[in-house]
Amino acid sequence: MTETTSVPATTEPEPNRWRQATPRILEVLAVNAVPLWGLFHGWSLSTLLVLYWCENLLNTIFVGGRIWLHRVLTHRRGHWTVEPTLQVTTTINGRTTRTAGRRQTTLLANFVSVNLMFTVAHGIFVAVLVYQFLPGGPEPADLRRGLGWLVAGMSVSFVLDAIKLRNWPFAWIRQRADAATGRLLVVHLGIIGGMVLLAVTHRPTSFFAVFIALKLLLELGLALPQARLSAAGPPGWLGWARRFGKPGEIDAVWRKAASDELQKQRADEEVLDHVPA
Repeated sequence: MTETTSVPATTEPEPNRWRQATPRILEVLAVNAVPLWGLFHGWSLSTLLVLYWCENLLNTIFVGGRIWLHRVLTHRRGHWTVEPTLQVTTTINGRTTRTAGRRQTTLLANFVSVNLMFTVAHGIFVAVLVYQFLPGGPEPADLRRGLGWLVAGMSVSFVLDAIKLRNWPFAWIRQRADAATGRLLVVHLGIIGGMVLLAVTHRPTSFFAVFIALKLLLELGLALPQARLSAAGPPGWLGWARRFGKPGEIDAVWRKAASDELQKQRADEEVLDHVPA
């Protein structure tokens, strides 16, 4: 592993969280408007399913591009992590030795590998469904139109983010990556469950209208600025948890977990003077 040095994170004011969230909110509205428009203009079920798969793939590319650009511009420590590898156990002359290796990885590598794995699995499922069980394949003209709109919406959002990316903390890009991965999993499971529902109800328009609405609400929730973590105590809505366990136990557990997470966040924001190769 390449030796690195670091300098303290900048002390400039924290960027406005709503300003950070605006490109993502606009992207959510634009991207979800595409299948909704297509649904009410007669696009086939096959076209919509393939379009959702394309959205997952594009999301991996555009969010991955943000992660790479943020890493290049900021050199924040959080982009590079060291993970344990497979533990090797050897026995020589009756003496057992356990050796655990370590490898360096990056947020970008982890994000792309996980998202591509699920995207490929989703693609196989969609391909079998579209070409084996649904009548006809996707309509090329509708698919090209929808894909063009998706690329346009995501490109505008990417440019808006890129303009200010140098000034934004690592916590923002990590949250963006986590939200993208969570969204991919929810869409994948939602479509699988929806196909079962469609097989029973035979009402594709009703299902997709509900699915698009729920997906929009989910992504808007992920795009909105999140409350800042505090080690002072759990938020008010967790007050019910105090009924369980010993008095003060929940607060102590929260403070410990929050303190550890805040310490990790501060370490992630350190700027490396010499970045790993």
